[in-house]
Amino acid sequence: MYINNYCSEVLSVDEIRFPLPEPSDLERASAIVFDDIVADINTLENNMHSCERKVDKVLKFAQNPQHIEPFESRMKTFIEKAKNQIREMKENVEECQQKFPETMHYFIYKPKSSKECDWPKEFFAHWIPFSRDFKDIFKREIQRTIKQNVEKQKQKVKELTESKQLEQQKSKKKITSGGLKEKILKQQNKS
Repeated sequence: MYINNYCSEVLSVDEIRFPLPEPSDLERASAIVFDDIVADINTLENNMHSCERKVDKVLKFAQNPQHIEPFESRMKTFIEKAKNQIREMKENVEECQQKFPETMHYFIYKPKSSKECDWPKEFFAHWIPFSRDFKDIFKREIQRTIKQNVEKQKQKVKELTESKQLEQQKSKKKITSGGLKEKILKQQNKS
């Protein structure tokens, strides 16, 4: 039904986008533990602060000002970029932590486990097989639809060529014997 409504005039598989998340993406999502991600981000942030302190120490004890400039500008750029990325990751994780329970509520799903770390695994356990099955059926239906569309196009081409041939046959006039057209045709046949 989906294919008939949204992909009926498709001639190539490249033109069609799978409407659900990939099963592999759902498997990765089911393995998410928000607390582990937060801990990893905090570790990254601590490592970044350590790196920042080391850079300050190197700049403080540098003896030759000529050697400071390329190092200082590059490291400041690197540290600013790292801070922005870490801040963005923290915001994304917080947003996901807030939206995941909302998503479960939207789908009227109540987790069996009382541990929040098990909720993604339980929630996506229902979606992974559905997504796999849907993808298999989707591919078969797309191939079937493409085949039907190709057959329709072939039929149209066949009808057009037949109509052209009929028009050409109607437009051809009979060649009278001894006429100029007969002489030209004989001349062409000889060469």
